[in-house]
Amino acid sequence: MRPTLTLLSCLAFAVTAGCSRDQQAAVCPESGIIHGLDRLYGEDAAGREITVSLENIDGVCTYSGTQLALEMTIDLVVEAAPGTTIPYFVVTADPAGEVLDKTLFVATVPSEPASGPLRLRERLVQEVNEVASGTSAGYSILFGLDLPPEIALEQRRTL
Repeated sequence: MRPTLTLLSCLAFAVTAGCSRDQQAAVCPESGIIHGLDRLYGEDAAGREITVSLENIDGVCTYSGTQLALEMTIDLVVEAAPGTTIPYFVVTADPAGEVLDKTLFVATVPSEPASGPLRLRERLVQEVNEVASGTSAGYSILFGLDLPPEIALEQRRTL
């Protein structure tokens, strides 16, 4: 049977955080931000300038039975109008590089005006099932902005 992945919201994690007493620390999977999908310089639909960059992946991992739980954060550094939405994704791959899951998220610039870049810390929890003991470090967690292909390819060439 193939490993399955479930992405949970922070609220769902808060409800289930204390469930298991047999959790052990685990080696976290390698995580990274995909080159070319790590920043955006452009305009929103209204023609206003927008700048976004992904930074600072952090997290902790626990292992219980065959389930690997990852509590992760990533920062989005944004200069954009209040209410601007910023789509991004998280991909999880197994040790062979097979993509197990790709989940889209949307961050929203708060309505309070900012004077300069605003740092939005996004929190997420992931659970990967059927992880063999000692193999958690072989998995990969990758983040990227959900950009149109032509913009992503152009950024890869120029960055």
